[in-house]
Amino acid sequence: MSEEMNYTEIKQIRSKGIYAYYSCQSGKDTYILKGLKLEYQSRKQFAHLLQREYKKCSALNHEGIVKYIDLIETENQGTCIVLEYINGRSLKEYIQERHSDEEKFAVLHQLASAVDYLHKNKVVHGNLKPSNILITNQGDQVKLIDFRFLDTDESAEQSVSLKYLAPELRDGTMTVDGYADIYSIGMLLKDMNLGSMATKVIERCCSFGRYERYEQAEDAIQALEHGGNHGGELNLKLVGGIVGAAVIVLAIFLAVTQFGGDVTAADDTAQTDSTETVASENGDASANGNAAYADAQASAPAQTPAPDQAAATVENQPAAATASDAVNQIQGAVTADLDKIFDPYINGVKQGYPGKQVARYYKGILRAYQLKGADLEAFDKFFADYINGKKAQLKK
Repeated sequence: MSEEMNYTEIKQIRSKGIYAYYSCQSGKDTYILKGLKLEYQSRKQFAHLLQREYKKCSALNHEGIVKYIDLIETENQGTCIVLEYINGRSLKEYIQERHSDEEKFAVLHQLASAVDYLHKNKVVHGNLKPSNILITNQGDQVKLIDFRFLDTDESAEQSVSLKYLAPELRDGTMTVDGYADIYSIGMLLKDMNLGSMATKVIERCCSFGRYERYEQAEDAIQALEHGGNHGGELNLKLVGGIVGAAVIVLAIFLAVTQFGGDVTAADDTAQTDSTETVASENGDASANGNAAYADAQASAPAQTPAPDQAAATVENQPAAATASDAVNQIQGAVTADLDKIFDPYINGVKQGYPGKQVARYYKGILRAYQLKGADLEAFDKFFADYINGKKAQLKK
């Protein structure tokens, strides 16, 4: 972290959420400072968010990603990230300019290139929406800004822009990976008004099951250019038929009988805390040094209902994996997700048993992976054994 620097003409930019943004000068160059609003500066967990964001993003080097220049300590603004100034407008404004499909595709390829670069470097943006995608005024170069880095015990005010968040980000119990950004790209494609040719691609990007989405952002854009019929076979880590009504009934029955019917008041609190955490960290704040972008942010679209979360019918599916292979493929992710749910209770941070969270997670897994038959039986045994182990830890 650098000491006091020679930045002058520091002017605050209006923003929502926990973050404060400032335009400033250093010599002839303009920069953006990203810090915390005064009421959050004394809270160490939020200062930690800034430090972690800088640590992860300062190593990124891609023309489609805003440059993280320094992490500084100022007398009046506290800890701040120094960011490259982008002379541009938001994607929302760009769309309103009514560009040709060819021009839109040029922007989409840049967006995909930046997102795929992030994922190759093990970074998830987690906050892709029109106000966080800038298009430069000269050259129409895409620039991604305002990353989201979540902690289970850190929260602020609730976001008002849930439309672009993947179901697993809204839910807060599943481990988040690059597929969350693919979901957001699908929602952005809706905004781009590319007509019926985009329907299939949008549906796949926005599949409730993470592994039914495109593996890479560029695959989605290439598929879009080919009318939705390009980009390889569905990337299903676990495939099977549609979950029928009997399976849904079984899911509810198991959730109640196996995973704790006696849900305490602490469970309700835990569920609420988890939801507020994932929907909140960045609020609706964004970083840009021009008034046009700030105005666009202030008029961001209102919250829209979440898309249908029912599992989509998958045509021409390959043969289902064996039961043991199916469980092995998802075991690591599921155990990590369950650890995340149970750890606050095992560590004594929260009291009671997270029955509702566990039941909700179980039903989400069935929807996401379309388990049935031998796969479902194998998964139920694995899941019940792991839950029983967690219960035993809680009793110690």
